[in-house]
Amino acid sequence: QNATEKAVKGAHSVMMMCNSHRRTTAKSSFSAAKSSEDNHKADKPGCFYGAYSHIRSTLDYSYHEHYTFSRQVLQNQIITDMLDHAVIKDVNGNVCTTPTEPWIVFTAGAMGAGKSYTMNKLVEKGRFPL
Repeated sequence: QNATEKAVKGAHSVMMMCNSHRRTTAKSSFSAAKSSEDNHKADKPGCFYGAYSHIRSTLDYSYHEHYTFSRQVLQNQIITDMLDHAVIKDVNGNVCTTPTEPWIVFTAGAMGAGKSYTMNKLVEKGRFPL
């Protein structure tokens, strides 16, 4: 059983648990005054959906909220699209179009702190594949 098959099997069992709740957790209104997290947090924590549910279930939720079904679907699609179009070249020039593990990089920092500069320098030096 490969990683994808395991992920699908794990996602299916979690989804069966949460399926009935999914229909009742849709947020009725969006507020620009709220954070993205507050706008998309689930009413019932602990329900994880999709191919990455096995990863979501291992994250630390003592600080962050659990997301709604629709938000998880969106996030899963972003990750899947990124993985479907990934081309990774290592330092020896070997090309991999199918990463063996999902990965995503988020940067944080104030405007002008150097996030783009750092990423561009890493790419320029061949230390970060884009």
